[in-house]
Amino acid sequence: MAILEMRDVTLRFGEGRSGGDAGPATIERVSLELGDNEFLTVLGPSGCGKTTLLRIVAGFEKATSGRVLFDGSEVKAPGSERVMVFQQPWLYPWLSVRKNVAFGLELQGGRVDWKRVDEMIDVVGLSGFSSYPPYRLSGGMQQRAALARALVMSPKILLMDEPFGALDAQTRQDLQEFLLSLWERLQVAVMFITHDVEEAILLGDRMLVMGTRPGCIALELPIELPRPRTEQMMLEPAFLEIRRQALDTLREVALRAAGITGTGAGDLPGVPADGIGGGGAPETGQAQQNSTGQNSTGQNSTGQKSTGQGVNEDVRLPGAAGQATEPVAGSPRGA
Repeated sequence: MAILEMRDVTLRFGEGRSGGDAGPATIERVSLELGDNEFLTVLGPSGCGKTTLLRIVAGFEKATSGRVLFDGSEVKAPGSERVMVFQQPWLYPWLSVRKNVAFGLELQGGRVDWKRVDEMIDVVGLSGFSSYPPYRLSGGMQQRAALARALVMSPKILLMDEPFGALDAQTRQDLQEFLLSLWERLQVAVMFITHDVEEAILLGDRMLVMGTRPGCIALELPIELPRPRTEQMMLEPAFLEIRRQALDTLREVALRAAGITGTGAGDLPGVPADGIGGGGAPETGQAQQNSTGQNSTGQNSTGQKSTGQGVNEDVRLPGAAGQATEPVAGSPRGA
């Protein structure tokens, strides 16, 4: 049963605000569902609208068109049943961990259930640090405190915006395992934003891959891997196949954003199927390539000079007989 539905949701910043003209769509005609207690991961490149999607679900942004339904009712404002965890913990440095965790409850008014606050601090493994100010905690511990602050509200959906993106690899792995165990224990639906393919597969029941300009759902993949998930699964064929499909889609998204169509390097003008310029020894008049596919002139193996932009300049190189070849245009950098 779906606890959340998005139906043909489009957001254009500027429309109806201060009389300004509507800009291009940030996300366009996005439709998705989130099941009760489901762990949904959303993967996509920077700027594709992942965070915007969460903000609409949370009620922080209002869609230009389309509908967002929570438990069958339209989302019109933020609510404690939909709680967001940000990439940065955003803890108040002048408050203790205990008072930071209770902050949302205090905003609701009424009497704070301090017993529940202490229970949630214990759940996230910070029971010995309740009186500490946030600046005395490590980055991972601060993120646990932010998670406790969200969970103490008893949400039905936990909206997580790359919460582990700023952490080191070991801490990130520890918190991924911790989050999964917590999710299985508390039975809450999770919508988790990430740009890390392995993280998206390791955590999710289902993965959405977003396209960009405008943001849209480019691919939906069920993740039918057994739980509990472990790092060792990342070497299994089923995991690698999901990873391949996701990466292929991300690559296609990047090419389309650059105005280049085709599903593989071999489909692009001037780029051979192996994507590295055909290999073999260089012909007469051509500079020797190094192991990165670039020659000593700073040109890549297709005869293009990098401009630092998404599309390279046309460059003419002498052919084997000293004759100028046709320019190669529009290929992605480093293809």
